[in-house]
Amino acid sequence: MRRGLIALFAFCILHSAFPRAQQATLTPAEMQRRRDLEAELQSIAHVERRVMIPMKDGVKLMTDIYRPKSPSTALGASADGKVPIVFVKTPYNMNFWDVRNGVPADMSTIIAAIKRGYAWVGQNERGHFFSEGSYDILGAPITDGYETIDYLTKQPWS
Repeated sequence: MRRGLIALFAFCILHSAFPRAQQATLTPAEMQRRRDLEAELQSIAHVERRVMIPMKDGVKLMTDIYRPKSPSTALGASADGKVPIVFVKTPYNMNFWDVRNGVPADMSTIIAAIKRGYAWVGQNERGHFFSEGSYDILGAPITDGYETIDYLTKQPWS
């Protein structure tokens, strides 16, 4: 009985000590804004979602790639239509869909990059969300970022 009370007390303390992730419910206007941003993104960018980029050990990392449809007129583009890349790698879910609210995520940062002539590439860390493998914070493999950049620089648009 005493252990149960101590465990319950510890749970309550720990539960209240750590704030929950803020998952705000959006207003109808905010939801429409998200839909409009997704439509704008689709109109100005080549959108490739859930591209599984292979690492040397065979693990594939889920990657979203957004690049300007008209690279020759974009600010960062070269004369041959190649564009520079903004690369974001995260252990947090960078999925484009906001499941809680049933609308796309806020794509305004990606749109800003596209309008400035950059490709925007987002990748989930190994072992997180749709990426394969096991996540090891501060551990191996430390080459995933290098291998992804190597893959991206070999693309005809990069």
